Amino acid sequence: LWDRKTIPYKRDFCFTLLIDLSGSMRGEKIRETFRAAILTAEVLSRVGLQMEVLGFQDELLEFKSFEETFSDEVRARIAGMPAEVEDKNPGGHNQSDWNDDGYCVQQAATRLAARPAKDRFLVVFSDGLPIPSSAHSGSQWDLGNILKKIEEKKEVRQIGLGLGSGTEHVKKFYRNNAVIPNVRDLPRAMRELFQNIIEHPDTY
Repeated sequence: LWDRKTIPYKRDFCFTLLIDLSGSMRGEKIRETFRAAILTAEVLSRVGLQMEVLGFQDELLEFKSFEETFSDEVRARIAGMPAEVEDKNPGGHNQSDWNDDGYCVQQAATRLAARPAKDRFLVVFSDGLPIPSSAHSGSQWDLGNILKKIEEKKEVRQIGLGLGSGTEHVKKFYRNNAVIPNVRDLPRAMRELFQNIIEHPDTY
């Protein structure tokens, strides 16, 4: 897949990459994650698949919309992720104390479900348990409950990726999941994941 300019058969895919930009992602985790995000976005755009790149703290942060092409401007925006987790991204949201997983996953899934596509995948990158802000601390934003409701609707398929050691929590929340103890392996893991999704979408 990574060497192709088109996919070998027609399938109606749509992808959202949703990336944890809380403070615990500082350092190597966010550096490897934004590189993997750029690589994946480049490939999906090249083969003509719908995709967006979002981050999350206490709110969703948009780095690439579905409507945008993968331009230098988009690349530069995604490259601001390391500064975002340091609260130093010029013009950014810069609220790295929070990772409101439940609220932001629900918002991302709603956006994705509205896209005209047969196979919609929400891929969530996380390195820790939710730390909700006061605005989204109610039981209605519990991540487990949110994911259960999304799965019941059968509009969006979710995949949780645990970044770094001690991230087995993704197995508790996400039916489809993978733990990547060494974040330097993330680009390879992403290549294998997306190739498997495109070749075997109905297994998710």
